[in-house]
Amino acid sequence: MNKLRTIFLSAILLASGVRLQASAAFEISEPLSFDKSAPLNSEPIPVNPDQKLLIAFTASTTGESTIEENARISVQVKRGFASLLQIDFLDDGGNKVGSTEVSILSKFPRIYGRVMYPPPGSKAVNLQIVPAKRENVKVEKLSVSNELPQKEKAGINPHPTFEFGDLCTYGYTLGYGGGVYTRPDGKTVLNSGFAGNSPIFPIRPDSYYEIDCRGIPYLGRKSSIMLQCFGEDLRKPIKSMRVQVSQQGVTTKLLIPKNVKRANFGFYYVILEELRVTESSK
Repeated sequence: MNKLRTIFLSAILLASGVRLQASAAFEISEPLSFDKSAPLNSEPIPVNPDQKLLIAFTASTTGESTIEENARISVQVKRGFASLLQIDFLDDGGNKVGSTEVSILSKFPRIYGRVMYPPPGSKAVNLQIVPAKRENVKVEKLSVSNELPQKEKAGINPHPTFEFGDLCTYGYTLGYGGGVYTRPDGKTVLNSGFAGNSPIFPIRPDSYYEIDCRGIPYLGRKSSIMLQCFGEDLRKPIKSMRVQVSQQGVTTKLLIPKNVKRANFGFYYVILEELRVTESSK
C-alpha cells in the first residue's frame, strides 16, 4: 500500500508540473545514505531573495519517527525527534540569515518539497541531512531550482496548493488542532487549526491583488482568513484585511496600503484546498 501511495503521489506531481531535476541549480541523481549529519553541497548554492526557490527530493528513513510507526507523526514531530533536511540561507559574508527544515517521515521513499522565498539578504543556501539519533536516511534524488510547476508560476505566494502530499507542512505554522491531510479522493488539504499562519511573501504597496481561495470555514462566522501586511518590521502588521473563503472558491480583491513590503495570511479554523495571490488591475 505504501508503494502504491508513492506511485500515486508521483503521478499527481507529474500532472501538476513538478519535476525533481528540471533546470536545477544543484541536483543529486544517485542515491546517498547517511547515518550522521552531513552536508549535501560542497559549495554554497546561489539564490535570489526576490525569486521563488523550489527544493524537492525523494528520501526515506529508518526508526520509530515515521508514518508507518506513528500515524500522527506529521503533527507531532519536533526537532531532534525525526530525521530532516536542514536548509540554511547565507549572506555575502557566509553568515546565516535564516533557516528552515523539512522532516523525513517515511520508511518508504517519498517525494518532499518546499517552495519559498529566501530571507532578505540571502545570497546562497546550504543543505544538510540530519538523521535522528541511531537512524539512517537515504536520499535518492534532490534538486534546487527556480524552475517552478505551473500552479506556482501563476501565484505570488508559495504553495497555492499542497501538491507534495500530507507529510509536508509547506512552511505553514499550524495552530492547535491543525495538520495536513489527504482526503479519500486523493486531494491534500491543510487544516490551519487555531491561529495558524502562512509563509511570508513579497508584495507591492499601492497595488491591487486578487486572492483566490477555496476551502471550508468549519466554525462558520468565527472562522477567518486575514491578509497581514508588514513593512520592515515583521513582528506586527501595518494592516490586516479579511479574505473570503468558500467551498466552491471565491475571489477577494484588495488594495495594498502604502509602505507595505511583505505579507502573509493568518488563519482561524479553516481547511484550505487552494489559496493563490495574483497582482491585478483596478
